Amino acid sequence: MKIKILFITIWTIVGPLVFAQENIPVIKATSKYVKVKVGKELNKNRWIISPETNPDIYETSALGKKVTFITDKEKISVKIKYEL
Repeated sequence: MKIKILFITIWTIVGPLVFAQENIPVIKATSKYVKVKVGKELNKNRWIISPETNPDIYETSALGKKVTFITDKEKISVKIKYEL
């Protein structure tokens, strides 16, 4: 009985950590304009960062492609996958 209670207690503490949501990537920028590269196609000033919106979302239909966001400070690439 003690083992069962110990297991439930440990699972209650560790369980949420195991199934925690991934961290959302954050990009650094001083300019509000972002270049977006989808596959090999580069679009300048395609997206405007809105710090007031949390999270700021870029919508795309580039399923299965790599999308790269390029600011004046850094760039971040993500592969687009379908999730509910």
